[in-house]
Amino acid sequence: MVRKIISDFKKTTKSNQNIIDLLLFHVEQGVDYTNEHGDIDERFYSSIESSFDSAMELIIKDNLYQDYQERCSTIVSHTDGIGWGFHDRFKELHCLTFKKDYPQ
Repeated sequence: MVRKIISDFKKTTKSNQNIIDLLLFHVEQGVDYTNEHGDIDERFYSSIESSFDSAMELIIKDNLYQDYQERCSTIVSHTDGIGWGFHDRFKELHCLTFKKDYPQ
């Protein structure tokens, strides 16, 4: 359902910033929900990861690093402790986008 909402929204706006904001909102809500209620299933995590990945691609495409670096860093820090390789994938995507190194 969320994927359809995002897809429909992409058809109504020409602003990649609006799309990034919606994608990151989806990610923030998913991360908050997981931290509040505990472990979810693989499909849920894949959806959240996909939204974060799509946002990172648009940030790179439109050179919006300065606009989103802090927000994305906060998201990554909030994934710490979430299993299924979720946190590691978010760190990886963040590193690739913002060229930031994380300690091992």
